[in-house]
Order: sequence, then structure tokens, then C-alpha cells
Amino acid sequence: MGKRNETIAKEINRMFPPVNPNYPCCIVVGERLIVTSGVFVIEKKRGRGTAHEIQVVDYYGEHQERGYPWIHPRLETYANKLGKYWEWQDAECVCLWDA
Repeated sequence: MGKRNETIAKEINRMFPPVNPNYPCCIVVGERLIVTSGVFVIEKKRGRGTAHEIQVVDYYGEHQERGYPWIHPRLETYANKLGKYWEWQDAECVCLWDA
């Protein structure tokens, strides 16, 4: 599972390149794959040619102005494709689990 998680982490980090390359969005800790809310990534809007900084997970919803826990839809779609789901580990990060 370790190699598989490394591959998944690389794919997620390609989807969401970090603003600071020293702090990737997705890391592997032991056997767990973790996405943290403390890292801002660059998201390019299709057709607009501009990029902006976002958080891919937001437990309190303050950055998405929704007021409830939020996980980026591309992460949700990717997890579903793998037959997995995201679970909040704490208010700062989510872990990928088998469905």
C-alpha cells in the first residue's frame, strides 16, 4: 500500500501544485495518505488563463464562504474513482480511506 499511496500523492500534487514547493498539498505519513488545509495551492480556471490560491480542504468553511466542512470536488471525484473516500482526521487535514 505504501507505493500505491506515494503514486496517489504525486498525482494529487500534480492536480494541485503548492504555492511553496517545500510544502506539498498531499503527503504520505506511515500508511496514511493525508491532504492538509494548511497548504495553499494554485488552481487554474479553465478558459480564464488565470490562477489563484486556494485551500483544497477547509473544515470551517471560512475560505469557501460556506460555513461548513468542504473538500475540493476534484479530490472527491478522484477518491471515488479509486473506490475510496476522504475522512477528516482533524480540523487541519483529511485522510484517504478504502470505501
